[in-house]
Amino acid sequence: MGFSRPRVGKDGQVRYAAVYRDIRGNIRHAGTFATEAQADKAWQKALAKLSLERLPDPGKGRQRFRRYVEDVWFPNHVIELRTRENYDYEIQRYIMPWFGGMRMIDVLPIDVREWVTHLQSEGVNPPTIRFCMTILSAIFTTALNDLVIVLHPCKGVNLDLS
Repeated sequence: MGFSRPRVGKDGQVRYAAVYRDIRGNIRHAGTFATEAQADKAWQKALAKLSLERLPDPGKGRQRFRRYVEDVWFPNHVIELRTRENYDYEIQRYIMPWFGGMRMIDVLPIDVREWVTHLQSEGVNPPTIRFCMTILSAIFTTALNDLVIVLHPCKGVNLDLS
């Protein structure tokens, strides 16, 4: 929500400050204007811009899986040091060779199923495949929450590895 606040300048003239609240509730200023109508237009425009920035950006999904994991997800994923080491090994050994060159928006459940089948044919044991699937699902869950993707490719993939 926003409003215009009248201010009296040093010269005694009334000017209007365009004021609005950001997503965290902090008061922000969009400038000072000669008329109340200009100030109203300014805070409305600032709020519209703020809401546009919150919409999914199609460009985010075009980034490569490798870039997203190495530059965005992994450095900001809070886990214990030993777990981080295990994740790093599994990501580099099993996940990156398959998904690293793909764009985030291009990864679909069929790709995940093909990857699981590939790991099985390579003789990777079922607990390792499940662990890799946990890591992959965590990556895509964060990407979904961050509006990088709109479809979680791990959802609905059956891991019946008997």
